[in-house]
Amino acid sequence: MGRRSINTTKSGKYMNPTDQARKEARKRELKKNKKQRMLVRQAVLKGKDPLQLLTEMEIIDKMEYNPVEAPLLNEKVLKDKRRKLKETFQRVVRLYEKENMDYSKELKKAEYDYEKKRLKLQLYFEQVKNAERVQLDQIPLPDIPQQLTIPSMIPLPNEIPLPSLDKLPHGILKKSSGFSEISMMDVDHEALRKRKPPGPPPGPPPQLSDSEDEEYDPEKGIEENIGTVDLDIEHPHDSPDEDDHDHDDEELLGSKSRKIRFVDDDTRDPDEEEKDTRLKFKAPKGVTALQAKMLQMAGQQIPDKKKEAERRRDVRFYF
Repeated sequence: MGRRSINTTKSGKYMNPTDQARKEARKRELKKNKKQRMLVRQAVLKGKDPLQLLTEMEIIDKMEYNPVEAPLLNEKVLKDKRRKLKETFQRVVRLYEKENMDYSKELKKAEYDYEKKRLKLQLYFEQVKNAERVQLDQIPLPDIPQQLTIPSMIPLPNEIPLPSLDKLPHGILKKSSGFSEISMMDVDHEALRKRKPPGPPPGPPPQLSDSEDEEYDPEKGIEENIGTVDLDIEHPHDSPDEDDHDHDDEELLGSKSRKIRFVDDDTRDPDEEEKDTRLKFKAPKGVTALQAKMLQMAGQQIPDKKKEAERRRDVRFYF
């Protein structure tokens, strides 16, 4: 069907020019009104928040799929509201597809998330309702075992052995030291007594000097503990103001020269008696400050000068 001419009526009669002009003006007015309505609808859709529409749809879904409380509104009313909100949302999406493509993609993603949440609510609601409709007799039970368990064989909490309070449980973090209080308490002393002592260390024995065989005796004097030292040097002359017994000792000691003798020396007489060529010095009159300090540190008494002089007459120091 083609467009009908404005000069004739529907029946095909000819129209006068006045009616033709009035009909043409009405046609332009309808076209203008339609354009205005489209602008108003676009303005209304732009004023709508699409995310708010999705939130309202979620509220309706929670009211409809609530297994605990019945919805306040009728199911038909809830479905009509959801349908209108969804249509409005889709019109907004189509509007932004022409103007802003990126924003329309974000709205479609939000709609997809809303659909997933709605499906979860619906599934949970159906599961709860199905569980309420099921009777206990319809639930399948496992088969009865052949050997019945005797109730007396079941261990009660009171019969379970508890750890003793004497010994603390061993930790798993760090080993305790051997000198800690807990480890010393746990040591069995009788078992330690029965153990054999450890053997000697590996390797040859250490070389000991002559002085290591002697032990220090605090009851002996410092002269007896120190001993004598041999030196092959000439004896220096003493001062003339010494006592008479000092002069006698000096005459006995005398000054001797050093001699070196070899075993394979032919000139040496084997029957000749070996003489003591060591130089001997007289003992000091009293205890020196160093010796007194050593005696004090050793816990001994400092000897008297007179008694010490009498006792030292028979003692010789060899240096």
